[in-house]
Amino acid sequence: MKTVDILLETERLILRRLTDADAETVYAIKLEMTELNHPLTLDNIRNRWLPNILAYYKQGYGFGYWAAIEKATSEFIGWFYFRSAPDELTDTAIGYFLRRSVWSKGYATEGARALIRKGFTKWQVS
Repeated sequence: MKTVDILLETERLILRRLTDADAETVYAIKLEMTELNHPLTLDNIRNRWLPNILAYYKQGYGFGYWAAIEKATSEFIGWFYFRSAPDELTDTAIGYFLRRSVWSKGYATEGARALIRKGFTKWQVS
């Protein structure tokens, strides 16, 4: 993994930018969602979802979606997002989606806290 791709590291996670090469893994993780309100296809991930997600990186301020890599296994376990809120250019939203196999291990809290800390200290999010 290139150093420039890494957003930050926590005790157990590496958060890095998503790339086009992540399409199949994103698709597999999204398949775990049972309440999808839209059709899910690999083509949809490659041609619509990922291009929209990758566009966040151009906004600056650390905005974007970040692949969550478990350090112990090097497994892509989900993603976090840190972005402008959909309806408000002045607000920031944070969220995540993680594989069910890692639920209840504290990864959501660990990743979210790291992004919040970086948002306030480096990116001057208020």
